[in-house]
Amino acid sequence: MKNFIFGQGLPEVANLKYGNYTIRYNGCELVAIYNALVNLDAPRDFKDIIASAEKMKGVKWSLFWLKSVFGTKPKGIGRLLEHYGRKITASKKRRNFSGMLLPGGTYIVTFFNGHIWQGIHTVMFVCDGDSGIRVFNHYDNDKKAREYESLDKFLAGKGRPVILYKVE
Repeated sequence: MKNFIFGQGLPEVANLKYGNYTIRYNGCELVAIYNALVNLDAPRDFKDIIASAEKMKGVKWSLFWLKSVFGTKPKGIGRLLEHYGRKITASKKRRNFSGMLLPGGTYIVTFFNGHIWQGIHTVMFVCDGDSGIRVFNHYDNDKKAREYESLDKFLAGKGRPVILYKVE
């Protein structure tokens, strides 16, 4: 049984600090990175991922007095994955997303929570056969992955996608 984090509000991670805030508040990107590494059988300690994100330049969205109030930059996700030796393919263009999806693949997608002022959310998902996907960390209190017919069905009704990473 793999040790995924299904929701960033779960007791084992919710109150861990990332900058001046907790994972519950701003840690979805780090949870997605952790889950991708677990899925690829290259797990890391979650606290190591937090420490790496805090140390690496260009990863956190920060202001001097508000360290990581906005979480991790979408480009910072790729930097951390490369730091951990992962090969990534990325696209900011939704029209390219379906061509990137392969059965058994591991992916991370960042999207707006509706309008820009509502912030962004990031999840890891795996692509099952016939283009179905299983999404991890969709909601704060999830205790298992959620299944969707396709990435398009998952993104329907959400704000604009920001970036999709294929992680190998």
